[in-house]
Amino acid sequence: MADYLYDIFVSYETDWLVSNWLKDHFLPFLQTWVRNTVPEICKRPARPIFFARSQVEIGFPQELKLRLAGIKPGVKWDEGLREGLRFSRCLIAIVNPPYFYSDPCKMEWESFQRRSDGTEKTAILPVLYYDGDSFPDIARYPQRIDLSNFALDGEALRNGKLYLEFQQMMRLVAQRAAETILNAPDFQEWQAEENPQPAAPPPHVGLPRYADAR
Repeated sequence: MADYLYDIFVSYETDWLVSNWLKDHFLPFLQTWVRNTVPEICKRPARPIFFARSQVEIGFPQELKLRLAGIKPGVKWDEGLREGLRFSRCLIAIVNPPYFYSDPCKMEWESFQRRSDGTEKTAILPVLYYDGDSFPDIARYPQRIDLSNFALDGEALRNGKLYLEFQQMMRLVAQRAAETILNAPDFQEWQAEENPQPAAPPPHVGLPRYADAR
C-alpha cells in the first residue's frame, strides 16, 4: 500500500533573503527538532523533510543535503515538485505578503488546503516571516507561529541577542509540526492543485506584529 514518503513539504516564496534564512537558520533547527519530536508525539521515526531545492542548488549545505529530500538532479522541475507534494504528509508554509501572489506558492498551499477541506483534518502549519495582517482569510490559521522578529540574515541573527529565543521558538515549530503530522489526513492519491485561485487584494497593509506565539 502506498504511503507518504516525507513528513513535511516546506513552501516559500523565492527570495534571496528568505532562502538564506531558511538554509542558515530555519531548516537546520527544524530538521533536528523534528527528528526528536516526531518519535515522541507520533511514536515512529521521523520521515524526511522535502525542500525542493535541497538536492540541486549549488552551494546548498552538504550536511542538510544529506538529511533533506528534494527534487533530484535531472528530474523535470514541475514533475518533481508535484511528486513532493503528493507524498508529503503536511505543509509548512513560510508566509509573507508576496507568498499569496506567487502561483507556485498558491498551488502548494491549495493542494494541502484541499486535503484539509475534504477530510476536516489540518495539513498546513503557517510560519509568519513578515506581516500577517495583509494575508487573505485562508491564511489566518489559529496555530500559525510568528517568527517575523527573527527574519534576519546570517550573522545578524546568529550573533544577536535574539538567537536563544529563536532556538526556543524552533522547538515550538517542531512540536506543532509533529502534531500536524500526527493529525494529517491518511494517504490518498492526492493531486497537486492545477489552477490556483488568484489571491484577493488585502483589505489593508498592517505593520509587522511581533506577538509571542507561545
